[in-house]
Amino acid sequence: MSTPGFDPIVVEAASQAQRDAADPARSVFVEANAGSGKTRVLVDRVARLLLGGAAPERILCVTFTKAAAGEMQTRLFRKLGAWSVMPDDQLRAEMAALSGGAEATHDLAAARQLFARALETPGGLKIQTLHAFCESLLRRFPLEAGLPPGFEVQDDAVKGVITEEALQAVWGEAARAPNGDLAYAIALALNAGAEAPAISLASPWPAVTSCAPAWTPPGRWTR
Repeated sequence: MSTPGFDPIVVEAASQAQRDAADPARSVFVEANAGSGKTRVLVDRVARLLLGGAAPERILCVTFTKAAAGEMQTRLFRKLGAWSVMPDDQLRAEMAALSGGAEATHDLAAARQLFARALETPGGLKIQTLHAFCESLLRRFPLEAGLPPGFEVQDDAVKGVITEEALQAVWGEAARAPNGDLAYAIALALNAGAEAPAISLASPWPAVTSCAPAWTPPGRWTR
């Protein structure tokens, strides 16, 4: 009876493909399912860059989400931290597995120092989201981007406040002039099925919008 598990040939082929993708000398595009080891490949690639002498501040890793950036940074520091206290034989085996070679050719002392080098890098290792990277560029070159120096990025809380204020202003004006063009435009949108926003407006307008889908505009709006 065969032992349950993956075919060793398939496992070795996949491992070799991951090592190839983690080789900094190669330019690669990785497309794979969730949980297949993409983050591990990226972490190994950064580790091999550092082992090859790349300065930590010269490495940039860009992700789509903060969670992915945090996970990648955690894994990388965990790996480098483990190297710093690992016995020689075990560290050699790690280096060999990382590069796929029979024996590690890396300087073990240098490998152990990578954790401290990464921690001491000004600003830390640049593992960040695409949005954070773009924001850092804009902060460095605000005038070239047509922005005022020291600009602030709108967060979700501020966005909610500003949106509320804008809705208050628009709907308030429409309520004060129910036969005006603005109220007419809003009525058309609501009658077409648009959803009325939830705002805390002290006016009779919300009462009107509660039955908006069936509401017929008064007076001159009737066609």
